[in-house]
Amino acid sequence: MDYIERSSDIKKPEDINKYLMSSYEKFKRSLSKNDLDEYCYSQIEQNLKELIIRGEDKDNKYIYPSIILKAVVILYNNKSYLKVIDICKNCIASLEFWDPVIRQTLYFYYAMSIARNRGSNIHEILYKQISGEYILEKFQADFIRGFYYKLSGRYDDAVKQLSSCLEINPNYFRARRELVETYVMLDEFDLALDLAARNYYKFHDNIFNIYQYFNCLIREKTPDLEKIK
Repeated sequence: MDYIERSSDIKKPEDINKYLMSSYEKFKRSLSKNDLDEYCYSQIEQNLKELIIRGEDKDNKYIYPSIILKAVVILYNNKSYLKVIDICKNCIASLEFWDPVIRQTLYFYYAMSIARNRGSNIHEILYKQISGEYILEKFQADFIRGFYYKLSGRYDDAVKQLSSCLEINPNYFRARRELVETYVMLDEFDLALDLAARNYYKFHDNIFNIYQYFNCLIREKTPDLEKIK
């Protein structure tokens, strides 16, 4: 079920959808009566995530930060970026009371959703502080800024920000992947190849890494035919 939730390309069969909806409606009735004795923890969590995703979670005492984060991740992976932004905006006022790791992760998805929607306030969002400290680490802010520039067609600026991110955190896979794409956009295939190779050899079963590596191999100035084989 978690895999299905994470994939926007997989559609559940109609009979399963009907069963899940029936179970969800039953849970809401039990929740309104404050009677959840028949439910185990995983069932409660699953239904509470559904409440959040459907926007039916107003002032519910059972919902806590980690469940909100899980719902946000599902929505983000399903490309529901505006919903992610709305949910995160409603959490901003209480973020100072959240566990720092959960807070930072939720805020990362918030900023990424704004970047994907080309939000003009992205730079202001990245500098948000709580108790005098930035919510995001600098490498994360550099990455999101670079990602935003890439989506906006500002490829040279994207290279600068993504490179800055990797100087701070050389093992940050997301930044290497986006930098490969950016170099490809600039037709700098030789520069992209080294990064693509590192991603491929570290995660060689990832279809996206395979595609990026092969794409760079066949487009470099002097292709290595042995590697292509």
